[in-house]
Amino acid sequence: MLRIAIISVMILIPAPCEAAILNVLPDVAKLEHGLALVVKGSLDWEGGNTDMTIAGGQGMIAYKGNQGLVYFTGGGSYGVVFDEEFNRAYSEHL
Repeated sequence: MLRIAIISVMILIPAPCEAAILNVLPDVAKLEHGLALVVKGSLDWEGGNTDMTIAGGQGMIAYKGNQGLVYFTGGGSYGVVFDEEFNRAYSEHL
């Protein structure tokens, strides 16, 4: 009964969301046994007809043992395009 109530609320009260398919298999295939940590960052800037500045970052933590794998990745970006600010964040686990 609780499941039906939760699903009904989710259907009747929509919320904006965004989804993307991320392929993590190349990252997972390279892992050796043990703990891995990866941090990446970027900065994009364009001038001229489109003034745009976007800063972003991504992190990944993974632990691979004999029995399985724990994998988490997350990141986000912040930018200004045409004097409009935006930000975006995502996370994923396996």
